[in-house]
Amino acid sequence: MRVRGIGPVVTEAAVDSFERQHGVRVPGPLRWFWTTVGNGGIPEPRVIVPIENCPYTTAASVHGLYGIGRDEPYYNFARILDSVSRHKALFGVPIGYDDGGCPFLLQTTGPHSGQIRWMEAEEYSNDCGESYFVARDISEFARMIAAAQESGEHLEDGQG
Repeated sequence: MRVRGIGPVVTEAAVDSFERQHGVRVPGPLRWFWTTVGNGGIPEPRVIVPIENCPYTTAASVHGLYGIGRDEPYYNFARILDSVSRHKALFGVPIGYDDGGCPFLLQTTGPHSGQIRWMEAEEYSNDCGESYFVARDISEFARMIAAAQESGEHLEDGQG
């Protein structure tokens, strides 16, 4: 599976090196994504994914995905690590964001562990709020993006 528009996959050794350099442990699902699907960037064409049970939106566009070793600051996972407080980490690990800067999160603890969830940007930056279901796991999230790209169900240039 390949998501068009994001960086090429990286090796397990590259992820190991990133972990040593930054003193972190990359969650297995995110490691899988970077070594199997792709390594950060903007999915092209951009796609819309559904957001379940959210009172103020039903979908969000996948504007950017984080990766390692990326020069571009908006796709650089190391840059995000610096801004993620311990409290925010309870919401999950940021794996990307929508057009409004709202994060897509890999939930790593609790009843939603393993799921990809979306959270409103202001609630995330204020360390409060609720996240909403997007996909049961990161592989389903990748399949959703790839399938939308293949089917043409995506945002046209200039929309969103």
